Amino acid sequence: MSSLNHLFQIWHNILINFEGMQELAIQYKSRNYDKRQSLTQFSHQESNLIRFNSYIKIIKLLIQQIRINKNITTIRDFYYRDVQVFQGKSSNCKDTLVSIVEHSLQLSLEKDFNIYPSQKGLMYGNFKLRSTSSRIVIDLHYESEPSMIPLLTPDIEAAVASYSVGETPMVILVEKEAVFKSFCYFIQNSAQHERDIPRNMIIITGKGFPDLLTRRFVNLLDKKLPRETSFLGFVDSDVYGLNILQNYRFGSRTATVPGLSKLRYAGVYLLDYCHGWLEITERDRSLMVSSIRKLLSLDEDSETRHIHREITRGLVLLKKCEMNVYNEAGTVATTGMNNYILGKIKYFAPRPRDLLPHFT
Repeated sequence: MSSLNHLFQIWHNILINFEGMQELAIQYKSRNYDKRQSLTQFSHQESNLIRFNSYIKIIKLLIQQIRINKNITTIRDFYYRDVQVFQGKSSNCKDTLVSIVEHSLQLSLEKDFNIYPSQKGLMYGNFKLRSTSSRIVIDLHYESEPSMIPLLTPDIEAAVASYSVGETPMVILVEKEAVFKSFCYFIQNSAQHERDIPRNMIIITGKGFPDLLTRRFVNLLDKKLPRETSFLGFVDSDVYGLNILQNYRFGSRTATVPGLSKLRYAGVYLLDYCHGWLEITERDRSLMVSSIRKLLSLDEDSETRHIHREITRGLVLLKKCEMNVYNEAGTVATTGMNNYILGKIKYFAPRPRDLLPHFT
């Protein structure tokens, strides 16, 4: 019996048991356990009853998804079909979907059900992806507005990159949405006034810690773009920002997306931006020590050494700095910040290097 037929059989058994007033048990597998576990309809534990209801709901939604010819949808859409049954947490919906489809049925949410991770990240730049039939599936240019990172449908997975000839593309990863948007509008304005800016930038933010879709999209770009493409990361010089950089570089234990070891830490550095210094807290200090221990357990490369040095420097100075701190006038110091990012990008670009840029 195929896995899809098995799903229909499960639903048929659920209906029969409900009609016959018999106790129903659902067996499932999770990421943390190889053996099958069981949830029963009349459990004495409230948490098990809640999980039982969520599993029934997901199985019903999966059956509906098959019957409507598997139209493209997202995990978030599934969650909003019954927020209450998932206790107001989209993560509960995601965990249940993964448990049923990928661990129990050994199927793929995307390939077998057309269910994709929810969109969170944003992208901007000057770049195109063309399908094998030459249809444009992603069309970015500096005159346009930032847009959501797309669902990675088969068309996009198989597409071919297209960009301006004569200049190697650069992928810029920015930690914060506010910094991302400010820099995008800065580039948009610079392009309109024909200022000297790199022609093939792709700028991305995961709005903090990147979600799975953002990391998969970055990984896709690594595959589609030339080997010499630069990947630069701009994060706060604090333990949170540097951990986000590490998340892109090494991935996470629970995700199957490969890390991006070629990603370079471009900024911000404490010594670049003394006016943005903030005092670290006791919690910051504890997390910084923990991060250093983790770094020491990794295979050392130049970027790991840079990150290790930056965290150590923060511990010695008892300082951190954020890229969107306010200046003395009480407004965000965007001009200096945007010039700083652009200067760093030009410095790392494959061309004669100028002096390292600093905030002013």
